[in-house]
Amino acid sequence: MNVRNFLLVAALLLPSAGLFAEAESPDLADLFKQLQSSDKSADEIILELVTSGADLGLATSYAVANAENIGLSIAYAQAGVCLARDRPAAETVAQQAIESAGEQAKKAVEARVVTIINTFDQGGCELLADERNNASQAFAASPGPAGSAATGGGGAGEPPAVDEDQDVSVSQ
Repeated sequence: MNVRNFLLVAALLLPSAGLFAEAESPDLADLFKQLQSSDKSADEIILELVTSGADLGLATSYAVANAENIGLSIAYAQAGVCLARDRPAAETVAQQAIESAGEQAKKAVEARVVTIINTFDQGGCELLADERNNASQAFAASPGPAGSAATGGGGAGEPPAVDEDQDVSVSQ
């Protein structure tokens, strides 16, 4: 049985009626709004919600359901799944994230969490963190003329100017 089938079976078995009733508690809603207005990452927001006493699945599903856009829904889902202690817990959190995602975000959230679950035991969360770090470094600002800009681990500057009178090969 692949992960997608497992998640679908789990969806039928998980009682979800009580899950969202608890998610509407004023403390969780207020804390989430407060954290969203801060400069915290999705990982930090989910962790803060859990630290404040919310269940990981509840914190993740609430954040996914109340995210401002699809990208944040994906980020909250990924954060929640990656904070799970083991694969069964991650699968439960993943299913809750999928169920709570809005119609437009549902497929994107599902694709991300299924990818994470499929690679969970092989360090899928660490690989995603490495990708995120490398991608942000690839587009970091290059130093200014006097080296005044922060490098952030590298990054491509402007490409050299090409003299239009010269022949340029593909290898250049």
